[in-house]
Amino acid sequence: MILHTLNKPPRAPAAIACLEVLTASSEDGDSLLLLEDGVYMADNSNEELVRQVPTRIYALDLDIEARGLAHRVLPSIKVISYADFVQLVVEHKMTKAWI
Repeated sequence: MILHTLNKPPRAPAAIACLEVLTASSEDGDSLLLLEDGVYMADNSNEELVRQVPTRIYALDLDIEARGLAHRVLPSIKVISYADFVQLVVEHKMTKAWI
């Protein structure tokens, strides 16, 4: 179980690589956490892109709000707090930062 964290926008090389890995070889229990500019992937204009990812996707609430995306988040993405972020780290065996 790996918690993947992504802080780059959807078209950035790190985001593309992350999505390719998750789509091709994610394990049961892997999760993706969007933070900083990574939360742009949670925008409803990226529905087709997000649909391809077989893992549970989370986005940090403060980063969503800071970028004005609160009313545009895809329903399949769970918006979480920093306390929830800490809980995700505890629940997963490893964390992989895509930077």
